[in-house]
Amino acid sequence: MLLPAKAEKIASGFRHSFAITTNGELYGWGYNNQQQLSHSEEFAAETAPKHVLFEPIKITREIESRRVVDVSGGKDFTIIVTKNRENVQEVWSTGNNLRGQLGINRISHLQDVLRLDDVSGFVDSSKNQPLSISFLK
Repeated sequence: MLLPAKAEKIASGFRHSFAITTNGELYGWGYNNQQQLSHSEEFAAETAPKHVLFEPIKITREIESRRVVDVSGGKDFTIIVTKNRENVQEVWSTGNNLRGQLGINRISHLQDVLRLDDVSGFVDSSKNQPLSISFLK
């Protein structure tokens, strides 16, 4: 499958990869044994789980109406940064969280994308401007 738009950014995790398109959509492929690419309904069936995605699949769920601006993957998890309609950045995660790496204030596995409220939506009240979120390089 070809991406429906030109890739603006490519990123990767341990065994999974991503493309952010110019229209702000996120596509992922590769290893998905911990739902680090989300889509648990389609790929985590107990009787026949599908652990590897050989073609890019759009990562949707809760981020569908937002513009993806950055993504980063760890060994078995993913962190996604989006902008909402008000241009406020939000952080989302999915995948393995057995060591608390997703920042959701509990030790549990995420099978689909979840907004991280503790690190999302910050606004500089003195300037009434959204604060920027970026990954350490």
